[in-house]
Amino acid sequence: MNNTHLLFRSLPIWTLMAVPWSTCPAIAPVTDPCDSTLQVTLSISVLSGYLVDIQAQIDTGYYSVQGYTWNFGDGQFAYSSAPQIVHPYPGAGNYLLCLTIWAVGAGQSQCQRTTCLPVQLAPNNGPPFPCDSLYLDFTATYANGAFQFDLLDPGALMYGSLSWDLGDGSTASLPTVMHTYSGTGPFEVCLSATVFTGSDSCAQHVCHWLYSGPDSIPCSQVVTPSFDWAAQEGFVAFFNTSGTSGSPYSLFWDLGDGATSTQEVFLHEFAFPGSYQVCLHLVSWGTLVPDSCEMTACQVIELGMASGLAENAPGAFRAFPSPFSDHLNVELPPGNIGGRLLIIDPSGRVISERVVKEERLLGLDLAFLNPGMYFLRLEGPSRVLTERIIRQ
Repeated sequence: MNNTHLLFRSLPIWTLMAVPWSTCPAIAPVTDPCDSTLQVTLSISVLSGYLVDIQAQIDTGYYSVQGYTWNFGDGQFAYSSAPQIVHPYPGAGNYLLCLTIWAVGAGQSQCQRTTCLPVQLAPNNGPPFPCDSLYLDFTATYANGAFQFDLLDPGALMYGSLSWDLGDGSTASLPTVMHTYSGTGPFEVCLSATVFTGSDSCAQHVCHWLYSGPDSIPCSQVVTPSFDWAAQEGFVAFFNTSGTSGSPYSLFWDLGDGATSTQEVFLHEFAFPGSYQVCLHLVSWGTLVPDSCEMTACQVIELGMASGLAENAPGAFRAFPSPFSDHLNVELPPGNIGGRLLIIDPSGRVISERVVKEERLLGLDLAFLNPGMYFLRLEGPSRVLTERIIRQ
């Protein structure tokens, strides 16, 4: 024994508005990135439950920051005038948080800088808070075909609640539990407790792996390689979600573009849109396997308009104002002979589309969009043009 998606929304109908040519301001499109003078670092802290305080530490250099666009990675966006925001995430999970800063540099030239941070929120990530100095553990003994689990009582502590997860779908709530398993495992047995210390309370959680079979078992029963990923703006966050039955392990990532990593959670920026086969190679060892287990999980990642966008020629295709509230003006290039006009989110998903004919100027009602960054893409018979837009 060893104790050790994609969701697609329906495409809305756009409302066209006639906009007099004389009312169109000569606003240059905001497409250039800010140079390295503008430095941004993101940090988070959990306030309660899944309510997260997000801070951006910024060295502006010679830039003047105009605003902040937050993409929280859960389908929600926000626009703010300060480098701090509080956001309620919907629950436990892996998210990619991105902040786009809009700035003005020398000569009043506009630019943007996007910085991202992987965010992991564990289940029950909230009050009562973890106990800093209290010890929680349990023992397991086997007799007559059943296991007995006993809470190790550290002393005169008052447990508000005890919760056992016995690893096979069974649960219990008493200090001592008798349980019979239908197989040899391995099973992950976990105990959670709320502890009262005077007028305050805190929570502790401890897990051990249980196995009662032969000395060694097939790798497929010990190791399950897997990973999650989330993409925004050409940045992709990778999260190791592999199961190893409590055995030690090492990781090696092949990101499909020549880059590699050995980290549990990390951020990577792909230079160009396209398809990348990302593979996670996992090696596990320990008392459950005779030597070592080597297994691999691969996924094909499709990156659309998230990065590698070619800049349009000045005056060829532009959208204004930027940022906009509900309505956006779009100036189509001279000699436009029609095509498709699409709105695409930073992950490459088409939010809405319409057919355009020979118009030179369109007024679009985009009140249905959530605040945040999008791409306006004109697909014609002989060329494709793209412009970044932001709804505040």
